[in-house]
Amino acid sequence: MVGGGSHQCGDAQWAFARRLDFLLDPPGCHLTFTAFPLFSHNTNTLLSWNSEVADNDTMHSNATNPSHVVINTAGLYEVSVNLSFEPNSTGRRVVMVGVNTNGVVPAPGASTFVAQDNRQHANSGSCSVAVGVVEPLAVGDYLQVWAYQDSGASLSLNEAAIVVRWAGD
Repeated sequence: MVGGGSHQCGDAQWAFARRLDFLLDPPGCHLTFTAFPLFSHNTNTLLSWNSEVADNDTMHSNATNPSHVVINTAGLYEVSVNLSFEPNSTGRRVVMVGVNTNGVVPAPGASTFVAQDNRQHANSGSCSVAVGVVEPLAVGDYLQVWAYQDSGASLSLNEAAIVVRWAGD
């Protein structure tokens, strides 16, 4: 049984190593754009991410539902979104995050609502909106992000990113 004991020890070490790898590189993705979209005045716009900086759990597809970040490993997730609109001194800038929304803008208080940042822009520089939240998510859940601005004209972004990272069970 010496061989059997050695094998069992090897299995335990293998399981530990796999868990350690998981903890050192937890499921997550970092998405952005190859070209920043234009946002119409007074319109909620669903963001369709088209550039994957990182994605180690097949959470995003540029071809199928590019607005979705799909959860493939259940747990608590850190969700961070940052949008920086081009300079314009008028109106509000808003970012909203929802879960399992089916493309419908989530209202605060709704079960699909995750987070929102809403800022009145008061100077001529660029305006950033950002959210950071820890959210419990199940396998098959998906996140979506909307942007809104009411400057009186169409605006583009200077920067945009979403980072979703597993933070624990």
